[in-house]
Amino acid sequence: MSKFILAVALLLPNVAFADKAVEGNWRANLGSNVVIVMSIAEDGQWASKTLQNGKPVAAMSGSYTQTTESPSTGTLVFTPDTSGSTASSEHGAPKVETDRYELAKGVLTLTVEGSPPMVFHMMQPQPPKE
Repeated sequence: MSKFILAVALLLPNVAFADKAVEGNWRANLGSNVVIVMSIAEDGQWASKTLQNGKPVAAMSGSYTQTTESPSTGTLVFTPDTSGSTASSEHGAPKVETDRYELAKGVLTLTVEGSPPMVFHMMQPQPPKE
């Protein structure tokens, strides 16, 4: 019986706050001078800022969970903190977002059903200023 339970457990997707694969600072250029900068922490927290023409138009933060399907694919569920989020009226109120992700060599592709994928590139850490 214990072999059966172990076999079933190995087949279930791994649900966790995060793994080190998606942790880091990411940047997506969406075109039309729109950029999203996002920070994902291993402790299950995230924050993002949307800039248009270099000016902030939205900022969100909150928690997330990650379900891995393979070392490079899975699902991220972002739950915003409504008190710390700001957006212009055209962006609407923050809401829970479920994204399929694919990770490959410093590129994180997030896809929400019915929307085009957003391609984030890992940002290189800035050296400390002396």
